[in-house]
Amino acid sequence: MAIWDYKCRAFIRTAVIAVALTVGAGSNMVTAAEMAARDVISEIFKSTADRPVDFSDRDLSYLDLANVDFKKALLAGADLYGCDLTRANLSGADLSDTRLDRSTIIGTDFTGANLEGATLLLPAGFSNMAFEQKDAPNFTGVRMAGGRIIARLDGASFRNADLTNVSFGPRGDRSDTISTVLQSKLTGVDFSGGKLEGVNFVNVEMPFSKFVGANLKSVNFTGADLSKANFSGADVTGADFTGATLDGAVFDGAIGLATVRGRTTTQNTDIQVVR
Repeated sequence: MAIWDYKCRAFIRTAVIAVALTVGAGSNMVTAAEMAARDVISEIFKSTADRPVDFSDRDLSYLDLANVDFKKALLAGADLYGCDLTRANLSGADLSDTRLDRSTIIGTDFTGANLEGATLLLPAGFSNMAFEQKDAPNFTGVRMAGGRIIARLDGASFRNADLTNVSFGPRGDRSDTISTVLQSKLTGVDFSGGKLEGVNFVNVEMPFSKFVGANLKSVNFTGADLSKANFSGADVTGADFTGATLDGAVFDGAIGLATVRGRTTTQNTDIQVVR
């Protein structure tokens, strides 16, 4: 089965690249990457974590970079659209303003990476429809202020991450089809200890999620499914829970509950002030 999966993935990737290569100059469609995967890997191999390779603003779209240790590479502003980053090590990398849309991030390690202003729209995060936690990417300690995510990331870790003003929900306008039609699904995602002030979780499905000790000031949870979520010790000052589902949610020791909005419109439970 593993050989069959590998052959299928290789065939699909080859077909996608072939289409990209046939696109004419000046087209609004996808274009070929500036470098071949073997050249990227060769440059990374010669680098060190102390002297990382610089791929800033490079077009690396659709490349197969699975299992690559990027050694804290500089990828600010790079285009990684459609890349296969399965189980790649991007810990500590500079991915600020990077485009990671439609990439494959099964088991990818982003620990401590700079993802400020980056976009992660509709990536492939799991190897099968079981959505097993072993496939979940790791975003522990990332810095992603101002970024955008539309993804299914069940079981992923965002512990101690700075997600200030990140949007996990659809845009308010209809100018970007890729990010308005679908919504994020974040079952069991761990945001504990994170800085999430101003995050947009509008209509996001996130039952069993954890926000223990997190900064959730002014977070927009409008219409979100927060069943069995754990908000113990979190600061929810000014958060908006209008129309959210809070069946079985825990708010033990939470700060600022008296200031939250939408307390009378939540589904299946009333938010109680815990002292």
